[in-house]
Amino acid sequence: MRAWAFRAVLALVALGGGCAPSFTGQWLEEGVAARRGVPASVTGLKRMALDFGPIAEVRYGSFDERAGVVDAASLQSAPYCKFAGGKVAHFGAMTARLQDRHHMIVTVGDVQMRFNRHRGRSIFPPLITPPVAAADDHDSFIVARDWLK
Repeated sequence: MRAWAFRAVLALVALGGGCAPSFTGQWLEEGVAARRGVPASVTGLKRMALDFGPIAEVRYGSFDERAGVVDAASLQSAPYCKFAGGKVAHFGAMTARLQDRHHMIVTVGDVQMRFNRHRGRSIFPPLITPPVAAADDHDSFIVARDWLK
């Protein structure tokens, strides 16, 4: 019985990534020098940000330099799968390769973009937003108050 339990734990660790490098977290594309000192992507567009969830889903979108957050209108998500010992992830037309714990290269076609792990406050919009109550709408206020409990 103990051997079975030990094997089950090993299988869960292997499926969860175990000691393999992890993509989980938020990543922001390194910028290149552009006009007025505002960093830009190597593609010439806005920099890209990635948010790898712990359970095989990645959210990505354009990073707004002035606001310091990802533009909610550009936000997309896709499932991803890891292979090559957890050092490579594939989602959509993109392939991400970890260089170390803090740097990653994402390839889209012939273009390679370098990403740095983002630390600190989240740059992505929340997954769930509470309903907004109008100042003169008492019923909406009650619904929002009850929803937040």
